[in-house]
Order: sequence, then C-alpha cells, then structure tokens
Amino acid sequence: MAELLGRPGIVVAETYPAEAYQHLDLKIRRSGKSKRRQSDRAEDTTTLHAWARENDVRLAPRLHAQIADGFGATEDGDDRFDAIVGLFGMLDVVLGNLTSGEPEDDTTKIEGWIFGRSCHAEAGRDRREEQAARRVRPSKTQSDLDQLGVTLRSGDEPFRGEGAFLHLIDYWRWSGSSLMDNTARGMLAEFLVATAVGKHENPRVEWERFDLVTSSGVTIEVKSAAAIQSWKQASPTPIQFTIGPRQGWSPETGQYMQQARRWADLYVFCVLEGTDPLDVDKWSFYVLPRAVLDDRCRQQQTIRLASLKALSPDECNYRDLKHTIDDADFDEDTMSLTYRSARFR
Repeated sequence: MAELLGRPGIVVAETYPAEAYQHLDLKIRRSGKSKRRQSDRAEDTTTLHAWARENDVRLAPRLHAQIADGFGATEDGDDRFDAIVGLFGMLDVVLGNLTSGEPEDDTTKIEGWIFGRSCHAEAGRDRREEQAARRVRPSKTQSDLDQLGVTLRSGDEPFRGEGAFLHLIDYWRWSGSSLMDNTARGMLAEFLVATAVGKHENPRVEWERFDLVTSSGVTIEVKSAAAIQSWKQASPTPIQFTIGPRQGWSPETGQYMQQARRWADLYVFCVLEGTDPLDVDKWSFYVLPRAVLDDRCRQQQTIRLASLKALSPDECNYRDLKHTIDDADFDEDTMSLTYRSARFR
C-alpha cells in the first residue's frame, strides 16, 4: 500500500486507500458534515493516523505535527474534514506534483495542498478583511497625493497628440447635450443655483458634502426633479427628492466622515416643468433650512413635492432665487458651526 520514494523524511501512499476513504465517507452520510462535532473531527484525525500505521506509511514530522494540532482546531472544522477526505482520495494528484527532488520542498508542497484546502475559509476571510481595510485606509501612495486644483476652462483647449484635431468643446457637446437625463439635469439645476448666488466662477467639486458655499459661508444642497424624463414613459414621473442623512466625503482628505447627517445649511429643491431646461422660467425653486428637515423628517430618505410644500419652504422663480436664499431664516450660529465642521473636519 505504501512505498518509500527514496527521499528521507517522507513516505506517501501510491495506491487509493479505499477502505479508509469508505469509512470516512460513511460517517459523512451518517451525520452530515455540516453538523460534525469536535469529537467527530478528532476521530477522523485518529483514523488517518491509524490507517497510516497499519499500512506502514510515515509522515514527515512537521506535517505529522500540523495535522495533529490543526485538524478540527477552529470553527471551520468542516473545511478541515474535507481536507482529510481529500488527502485519501487525491494522493495521486499530490504525487504528480512532487518533482523537486528535495524532501523539504516536497513536504512543503503536501502541506500546502492539504492546508490550502483546509484553511480556504480562513484565507478568504483574511482577504476580505484586508480588502475592507484598504477601502477605509488610503494607501501610502494615495495619502501622499494632494487634492488636484481645478480652474475653469473655456472649451477652446485643444486635444494634443498625433492625429488629434478636437477641442474640449467637442467633448462637452458629445457628453452633455442630453440635458433631460437625470444626471445632466441635476448638474444644470446646480449651475442655475450657483449663478444665482454668484458662485458659478468656481468649478464644481464632485462628491463634496454639499454642493455650494455662498460668499457669506452658507452651505447649500441642490436637489432637482422633473415629471418628464428623457426615456419613453407610460405616465409622468411623480416629483420626489432624496433627503436622507448620509456620510460626508472630503476631497481634501479623500475620506468619508463616520457620522451620517445632513451637511448643508440650506436645501434648494428645483422642479422643471416641461422639456426645456434652458428656459429658466420653467424652473420653480423651494428653499428650506436643514433644521426643518432634521426636525420634521428625521431619518426620512425621500420626500414628494406635496409633502415638501407642507413644510412651508420659500418658493420662488429663478429671478428671485438669490434674494430668497439671502433671506432664508435659519440660525447663523448653527450655520457657522456647520460650515466650519464640514470644511475642516
């Protein structure tokens, strides 16, 4: 049943140990490996060593010790039990991989095969935890890179390189002509509010905790909605906005804040009527302090237009939007604290 392969320190089986495998297989069918107790796994280990002794098979000392200490030692005993069964049933695969001629290397290969199977669950968990840690903690390279500065472009900037004949305006036309798409319409609404408060000369910052900051330090969140969409509709879409608390993200640090909250001092809800977002007379604006949402909506994630109006926001057109924002009734002490914490945390 076994043969010394001419390498000191290790003896492995060359023939399929059917009786030992059948014994373990019977125990699988009898108890179900998902319910195997610690004592069952210890018995499986004993069976392995008993078969080895009866058939004159010796294991390398290091491998012998790891099997004795390792099988059934963790909550993932099912995976380790699979490894025992696999050891009996797949020795031909192991033998086929012993090509180095060095006994220590061969021992390592067998150990890697056995414990690669038995520790698969632990390794998977370790990888997932490491990946999660990397998502939370920036790498050294990332942390060494400062936030890139952005300046307004004119659209006349040329593409460079051999065969390039385009200008930036060509890309803008290609990517931004569908103004009724939700994303494009939302950015256009944000642009309208920015022009109203005189901040359209500052380039838009993606993923900021709030959309705009006025000259007086008021932070603004812009929300937009429209009943008519760019795709085929069976009926108009109900006007609805997202208002839920969320984790803020800082472009200065490249990290999310742990606290979930509403970050802006004011919310400006923009509603487009019709299909021409360039007609500012087709836009209606509803200005509401964050404190009202925190008090009346708490953890609410969305709000429809009728419910929004029930909160008594200041409604206006585009021409009066700047004055409405300037006259918004909210606690300036709270505003100042909000701006400082959002800007410098």
